Amino acid sequence: MAGNGNGCRSLSPKTREDWTKNLNNVLSTSHGREHFHRFLETTKLKDKLDTLIFWGKCDQYINTPRDERSNEMIRDIQQFAEDEDVNFNIGELRRLWAIDVNNHENTVEVLEQAKQSAFNSLCDIYILFCKHLVL
Repeated sequence: MAGNGNGCRSLSPKTREDWTKNLNNVLSTSHGREHFHRFLETTKLKDKLDTLIFWGKCDQYINTPRDERSNEMIRDIQQFAEDEDVNFNIGELRRLWAIDVNNHENTVEVLEQAKQSAFNSLCDIYILFCKHLVL
């Protein structure tokens, strides 16, 4: 039967088709992110799970209205990237720690780059997620 694990049976054929087209389709909805999150938990891929969580933190900041953003949100992103198993090199971590919260455009630019790097890191496991959806 298609998608036997983690509630995949309840997915509509349209949803399953959309999610297997590209990773953006999975990450663009909370439902997709929840399924991807559960998949990473059950496969015990902590580094990829941490990367997904990091991606979500960046996305949340970027999509929060400017007047509602806080320095605490940035510190949380920075600390998470340093403490957890987000696959960033030292240069990427330095860019995160060099964020000037008073420079809105630069902050968003750095977080967009970090989010893209996290996305790229998730692409390899996305292939396994797609197989999981259609099995």
